Amino acid sequence: MFVPSIDLGDPSLTSLYSSLSYFSAAILKNGNVDQVRSLISQTGSTLYWTYADTVDEAVQLWDIGIFKVIVDLDTFLKFQTEFNGISDDRIAVRCSRVTPELNSLPVSSFIFTSTEAAVEFAQSKKSLLSNGGKRTAVVELENVTVQTIADLHAQHVDVIVSASLLTANPEDESKIKIADAFLAALRTDRTDGLYTTMVVDESNKALGLVYSSKESVAESIRLGQGVYQSRQRGLWHKGLTSGATQTLKRIDFDCDGDALRFVVEQHGAVLGFCHLNTRNCFGHDTGISALEKTLKDRQLNAPVGSYTARLFGDSKLLRAKIMEEAEELCQATDKDEVAWEAADLIYFLLTKCVTAGVSLADIEKNLDKKARKVTRRPGNAKPKWVEHISSSAPQPTQQPQVQNDGRIKMQKFTLDEIDNKQRNSLLLRPIIDSSEIIQRVTPIMQQVRQRGDAALLEFTRQFDRVNLDCPTIKAPFNPDMMQLDPVTKAAIDQAYDNIYKFHDAQLDKQQLVVETMPGVVCSRFSRPIERVGLYVPGGSAVLPSTTLMLGIPAKVAGCKEIVIATPPRPDGSVVPEVLYVAHKVGASHVVKAGGAQAVAAMAYGTETVPKVDKIFGPGNQYVTAAKMVAQNDTSSLVAIDMPAGPSEVLVIADKTSNPVYVAADLLSQAEHGPDSQVVLVAIDLSEEHLKKIEDEVHNQAIALPRCDIIRKSIPQSFILNVKTLDEAMKFSNDYAPEHLILHVDNAPDVLPMVDNAGSVFVGPYSPESFGDYASGTNHTLPTYGYARMYSGVNTNGFVKHITSQQCTAEGMNRLADTVMRLAEIEGLGAHRNAVAVRVADLRNRALFVHFTIPKTKPCQIEFSRRWFVTSQLYRPMAFYSLKPLTEQRVVQLKKTFEKNLSALGVVGRIYLAPAKGIGGINCQMSVPISQLDQVKEYFKQHESDFGTIEYTQGMEDTTAPSFEKLRVLIKKNLVAVRHNINMKELENQPEYLTAEEWHRDLKEKKDIFLIDMRNRYEYNLGHFTNAIKMDVDTFRDGVHLLDDMVKDRSKDEDIYMYCTGGIRCSVAGPYLKNKGYKHVKMLKGGISAYGQYIKENNTESLFKGKNFVFDGRRTERITDDVLSKCYQCGSSCDHITNCQNTRCHLLFIQCDKCSTSKGTTCSTHCQNVIEGKEIYKYDYDYHQQLKGIS
Repeated sequence: MFVPSIDLGDPSLTSLYSSLSYFSAAILKNGNVDQVRSLISQTGSTLYWTYADTVDEAVQLWDIGIFKVIVDLDTFLKFQTEFNGISDDRIAVRCSRVTPELNSLPVSSFIFTSTEAAVEFAQSKKSLLSNGGKRTAVVELENVTVQTIADLHAQHVDVIVSASLLTANPEDESKIKIADAFLAALRTDRTDGLYTTMVVDESNKALGLVYSSKESVAESIRLGQGVYQSRQRGLWHKGLTSGATQTLKRIDFDCDGDALRFVVEQHGAVLGFCHLNTRNCFGHDTGISALEKTLKDRQLNAPVGSYTARLFGDSKLLRAKIMEEAEELCQATDKDEVAWEAADLIYFLLTKCVTAGVSLADIEKNLDKKARKVTRRPGNAKPKWVEHISSSAPQPTQQPQVQNDGRIKMQKFTLDEIDNKQRNSLLLRPIIDSSEIIQRVTPIMQQVRQRGDAALLEFTRQFDRVNLDCPTIKAPFNPDMMQLDPVTKAAIDQAYDNIYKFHDAQLDKQQLVVETMPGVVCSRFSRPIERVGLYVPGGSAVLPSTTLMLGIPAKVAGCKEIVIATPPRPDGSVVPEVLYVAHKVGASHVVKAGGAQAVAAMAYGTETVPKVDKIFGPGNQYVTAAKMVAQNDTSSLVAIDMPAGPSEVLVIADKTSNPVYVAADLLSQAEHGPDSQVVLVAIDLSEEHLKKIEDEVHNQAIALPRCDIIRKSIPQSFILNVKTLDEAMKFSNDYAPEHLILHVDNAPDVLPMVDNAGSVFVGPYSPESFGDYASGTNHTLPTYGYARMYSGVNTNGFVKHITSQQCTAEGMNRLADTVMRLAEIEGLGAHRNAVAVRVADLRNRALFVHFTIPKTKPCQIEFSRRWFVTSQLYRPMAFYSLKPLTEQRVVQLKKTFEKNLSALGVVGRIYLAPAKGIGGINCQMSVPISQLDQVKEYFKQHESDFGTIEYTQGMEDTTAPSFEKLRVLIKKNLVAVRHNINMKELENQPEYLTAEEWHRDLKEKKDIFLIDMRNRYEYNLGHFTNAIKMDVDTFRDGVHLLDDMVKDRSKDEDIYMYCTGGIRCSVAGPYLKNKGYKHVKMLKGGISAYGQYIKENNTESLFKGKNFVFDGRRTERITDDVLSKCYQCGSSCDHITNCQNTRCHLLFIQCDKCSTSKGTTCSTHCQNVIEGKEIYKYDYDYHQQLKGIS
């Protein structure tokens, strides 16, 4: 494109002023303010550019109507802060070369002095401006040809052409014809070489579609009239014969450079543009333009005595009607009423304008001129109108005003000086009438529901002003779209880690199981909501924090599909920060849309947007209304997180508070929007202290970039003075703020007094900003007082809880009569019958059905059927005793245990050994809760064999027993060791420490010599901090290693040892004591007893990770720490499993990913074996393979 440059000091160029005013840009040089103002008045154009040396000069030029001011790069950089607030399309910077800082400057055009620099910049910077349009590169050249303009336009560079080189005379061959320069950037795909041309009036309303040629454009510019190219008659001078001529106002082309637009003033009172005698080719005008035409006609032809004739002739009547209608409009409140009164007022206003010879085009020109101004008047009403309104209207109870001196100040109240009615008014938020907004969003949602992507794209084009081919980005996301600088990426990653840690801790990881009565077990377990939609507001803000706050709990909960909706940027892309977080949380789709249309797309689904089950996230009033509409539409089957309102904070401050911190916290919320709710509750503060806070509010606010917003929100906020903390907390709980900040002495002690709040920020070093971004808590919180009954977004919001109940025959028998009676009372016979048919059958046979099942199938199948029928709660239990039993007694115990413990429903594994080796009993079992007392009583009868029995038990009762059946086995040695140990040696037992004593010693004593007596893979899954690893496959080798481990230790030194349940230490301990080590101490009951102690006392565990157990549970988790790694990929993992190749059956650690990809096998060979691709070719050596996991 060419940009003409006019030297106002050259009088020879005045003949070109009109011709060059028709284009979308022209640069004025060497003229003073008066000359510039005169030219704008003469031509009517407000699209001129000109140069300024100072900020004050720039402001003066903008105010007189200059569209764009050109400043040198050094000037702009020096005064950049003073240019803040000026739209980037109003500034151009002149520079000599391309430098890195150009990419970040908030300006629209860059004028270079060399072609190379302009081309370099144009090729490197193609981003759209924040308010639409694109950055342009412009070059100043002394020698210019039409071909130069065309060539540089192809490289996205505009060319400044001096007006001295231009002519509007088609016969002048010595200069560049203006039409040729203009058309050099235009192209056409028509075979006849004509340009499609849209003719519009000064209000940009289409009059008709025509065609132009090089000749017709040149003629239009020369004559200043509408001249076009007829495909049949050649040049067409519009209105030459009919009188409906056109005055040319402007000529430009579209963004693709293949269509022209002529802006014209259409003449002809009766005739219009169209040959059908209508003003345009698309039918009659409507609305204000039609009213203007009617009034112009009536001014000439109104019947004598008609009302319109009276108005044109009676200026007092017209003035009175304008005043009357203006007052009625001011009093109107209902939507329809406001529209009705506004239409009346416009009728009389336009009558006044037509009477004075003022057209709509004249009004629009003045609007454009006012829009060009950057200096704003205060906008206060004239005194007589202020007085009139004050005397006739009731005073509102709270109408905050910014003081005349510009001071930013909150209102002040004292609790003792206001009554309950006033106190209650302070608790209120601004009234939100959602009915009108719902009426607006409902049609949008219906369109998206019915037409899917087509409607979504239309609304995105309409509201977001972005043309998209597809409304979604589907995972995996292009890494090029997520490019971030290292500092930003590190900040997001740190915030992600903190937020994830806190939300992961919220997840219900354990199933709740309660036996409400014998035989009746109720449970509750959580499942993730399968598909969730997350709305992330956009616009001018970049909001990765909201994406984190919504996406992380969805990921933690395990939601299978996460859909994120966020408004696109002007170029149709998504901000990389949001897309990076979407990638981290595992989002499947990012919807490039905002507002009600985005909510509708997620609620109902489209061709490319998956339907979701629940929608989360904040937004403006339209987003909130759309969420409510979706939730109330039962056919949509979608839930929402919570209602939303303006952001709010309540700060409680006492004499210990820091005024700087208090003010900063108040302002951090005030900058969100004009309707932000900001409250300070001051506890017995002195006037001096309170004034310091007020001073800080003003001083900090005026230095903030969003000061204009704060000037609106702070004056409608308030300070409430109270005497005591109790009064402050009572008001806070009644207010139920979104954010509550405690600037008080001993702030943590105040937390128990908080009943209602979205999130609490405790003490001077806990700013609300931490919660907004990275401390770990969620920043999507209930507002508008909803903190009384809603929680903020949290992990539990992304799951639903399912309950189950399972009754045994005993439970059925106990509960049946109660249920049948309640069903009778409610008159629900079928409910009663469902119980009656079962109880009738049950009471005709033995109560314990599972003991009477015929043994017709193998043991495991019999067990599975019996297990299914009983389905009761089991408790894992264990004990051991090293006692010298005779071989005969061991055989007798085996038989009696098999018979009697089976009858009690016990399953487990019991080892018995005679006194020739290490004799005694090692019992591990799962006991039905209902039989617990009977089992303990039964073993008590055997204290003559085993002594006093002390049980350890698992950390959780479960409905699934830890063993499939009861097995009682006789072994040579109760504990296998490499060399013989007789029972006499075992009498020298170590000191047994209870879990409490053990915990205390490990916390209080330093440099404890601590030995883990378990195998290496048990240690890898979990161990006490600083414990020495017994690097062996089996305990058989462990005792032998003790000699080397303690050889450098004094025999008077304390030696601590532990194992799973204690039995291994009861063998290893005597071994050391018999060697002369005097102070050997072991953990009584082992890790199992310690885990139970930690659970019951809710204290921090010194054992980290999992405790390996030798039953169906495989492990018990003591803490969430993961100490081991996947055997195959090395990722952090503590899931232990057996290889599915039964010939191998290796016990090893494997992550979920490797389990899936390798079929839960330990090697490629074993995977091939179970898939039938190979034959297992190794000799079975379990322990040799086991070494691989360490």
